[in-house]
Amino acid sequence: MNGFTDLMVKKIKGRVDMANKKKNRFSQVGVVAAAVALLGSAWLLREPLADIARGKQANAPASAHEWQDEEIRLSIQYFNKNSFMFEFGNRFAVLHPKVQFDIPPEPESYELEEYKQWLVKNKPDIVQVPLNLLKPLADEGLLLPLDERIQRDGFALEAFHAPVIQTIREAGAGKLYGFAPYFDTAALYYNRTLFERNGVKLPTDRMSWEDVLRLASRFGGRPKTASPYTG
Repeated sequence: MNGFTDLMVKKIKGRVDMANKKKNRFSQVGVVAAAVALLGSAWLLREPLADIARGKQANAPASAHEWQDEEIRLSIQYFNKNSFMFEFGNRFAVLHPKVQFDIPPEPESYELEEYKQWLVKNKPDIVQVPLNLLKPLADEGLLLPLDERIQRDGFALEAFHAPVIQTIREAGAGKLYGFAPYFDTAALYYNRTLFERNGVKLPTDRMSWEDVLRLASRFGGRPKTASPYTG
């Protein structure tokens, strides 16, 4: 139902009933996703969550009790508030109904200087950036590496697809500044029999398009009069 399982609906209804019994203690239920929520996401280097909400030490993680009982508000870079709720927030809100979130206007440009100005102006807690911006932003202290927090909290990094994590690390010069909840890949298929029949070297991994086209040129092709659907 609207993207929810039956179990999730029951939990939400339970939260609503509990809130009603407490005389609508929660005037608005906000949501937020964890660091894994956004594609190419990374934490903006500003006061950590505990500091923002309670003035605690930077290395003091928020406990489950604190997330549950204290008002916490996060600013998240995402293109649409409703989409964020549907993709990530609804499920998070079931466990953390007092977390509120704001979504600032989308940046007009992902050119480095323009995007840096957007970061400084809007001060988001969680951002969504292209991989090529990770290192330059990190070099200027605008992104927070997650490695120490992953180790501190016992986060199950092995649950993620290792090549994706490695790609993000490479973009961050060896440090992990974010996670990708989605990824896709492209593959080039070829007819091995035709290559061997024509004595053409088989394609290899990490070939450039120039290399691929150079191999393709080794084939004679079709006569100009031939049908594109035969042969």
